[in-house]
Amino acid sequence: MHIEITDSTGSVLAITTDVNSVVFGATACSPNADGFTALSGMVGRRMPRAELELACRQSIAREEVCILPANASLVTRVMIVPNAGGLDIAGKKKAAGLMIDLFRATQTARVATASLLINHFSVVQRYPQAHVVGIFDAITELKRQSFLGLRVIGFQVHASIKAEFERDVSRALSIN
Repeated sequence: MHIEITDSTGSVLAITTDVNSVVFGATACSPNADGFTALSGMVGRRMPRAELELACRQSIAREEVCILPANASLVTRVMIVPNAGGLDIAGKKKAAGLMIDLFRATQTARVATASLLINHFSVVQRYPQAHVVGIFDAITELKRQSFLGLRVIGFQVHASIKAEFERDVSRALSIN
C-alpha cells in the first residue's frame, strides 16, 4: 500500500506499508527491551541495557514519547512510544495524543526527519485495536493542520493483519 494525502497547506504525506522500499530517518518502537524485540534489535549493544530499560520504564510511567540518544542506532533515530493501553475510547484518545506527540517529535532539532517508520504492528496478530484507530485520528488531525516536514509514514505490519490494516487506513483517511 502506498497512498498520499494532502494537508491544509498543500503538503503531501505518503503513507505506506511497503517499508522495504524507503529509508526511514526515525523509527518508533514499543518500550520493550526485554529479550529479542524490535527495539533491542535496533539498539543492540550501542546503548547500555540498564539505560535502555530505564528509558522504556520512564516512557511508560510518563506516558510520553522518548527520543533515544543519536548514537543508539547506526541506521535510524530511535523513538520509544508507549502502548496506548485499553481497547476502548480512552485508549483511542491516548493513542491519538501519543501519535501527535510522535509526529511533532520527528520535527524537533533532535530528530529532524521527513520519514518515520512505526513498527508497533510488526508482531500484532489480533486486529482491530482501538489504538490503531487513534493513530488514524492523529493523522486526520495533522491533515487538517500541517504535516510540517514529515513526508513519509511507514507502518511495518504483520502479514496476518496487513490486508485489513490497509483497508482501514484507506477508509479512515477517506481514500478511494
